[in-house]
Amino acid sequence: MRLFGSKDALFAEALSIPAAVLTQLASAFDGDSGELGRRLTRAYLQVWDDPDLSAPLLAMLRSAMTNDIAAAQLGEFLQSRLRVLSPRLNSVDTDRRVALAASQLLGVAISRHVVGVLSLTDADLDTVVNLLAPSIQQLLVPRPTAT
Repeated sequence: MRLFGSKDALFAEALSIPAAVLTQLASAFDGDSGELGRRLTRAYLQVWDDPDLSAPLLAMLRSAMTNDIAAAQLGEFLQSRLRVLSPRLNSVDTDRRVALAASQLLGVAISRHVVGVLSLTDADLDTVVNLLAPSIQQLLVPRPTAT
């Protein structure tokens, strides 16, 4: 705690996750909730598009795919980040909604940067954000249903 400030920061350091990644993603939750999906989608994809920020993330992801201990550590880290960010939202099933949004974003990152799905790798950031952000928005800030 003295050196890193939190268990999450210590784990991030151990995995070589740049502090800028945590800061950028957390700051996406600040501001108008009507634009949260767009801010978070852009921030997340920008992290993965930045070679300096994404290199340790790719290494961590590849380790998690082949090593049970690394997978458990990554899962715990992601869950702890969700616990930190979820209270900023106010909806039914917030934890589940945040986990689903994170899963969608991770799937796009894997498709663009690991698997190399051509229709995603050749799309510019704005195109992907415009297509993906509405579903992230609906998960994180669901529109009220008519009663």
